[in-house]
Amino acid sequence: MSWFFNPLLPNGRDASDYVNLEHTINNCIVSVATTLIYAYLCIILFAKSKNIKSESMSETQKQVFFQSVLICLFNAIAAYIYVYMQFFGAPPFVILIGQVAWQWSHGSVCLIYITMNRTVRRGVIDLFIPVSIRNKHKIGTYRKEIHRLSIATNPTSQGTSDVF
Repeated sequence: MSWFFNPLLPNGRDASDYVNLEHTINNCIVSVATTLIYAYLCIILFAKSKNIKSESMSETQKQVFFQSVLICLFNAIAAYIYVYMQFFGAPPFVILIGQVAWQWSHGSVCLIYITMNRTVRRGVIDLFIPVSIRNKHKIGTYRKEIHRLSIATNPTSQGTSDVF
């Protein structure tokens, strides 16, 4: 269920032959940096939310921040678990959590955006739902029918008029 550098073959080579130092360094840096940066941003967000209303973060900024935290959370969890699994014996449930976190780190982005971002959601609706249904149920970027009244204001010598 999971990617390990050591294939764990019986009577195989030494486990140290399968160490990928660059991958481990990358996972450590990504997981620690993500955690520290988002902890810092959470502290700033909390401090700003206590200020005067005009100086506080807008709802849109909070929503974008929350979406970003959710997306990066899965990346950090997967990275921490995979670093752990490469060097220590992990029980099957930890391996399963690591694999699910890795899958979610790749697949959750579209689900988070579709469920939490109105602009993306409208774009998806516009892509898949025909215009007639969108207009009937007023979803996506439906088009309102506008009836304009023609007013003749300046008849010309040929019997036509300017229409607004």
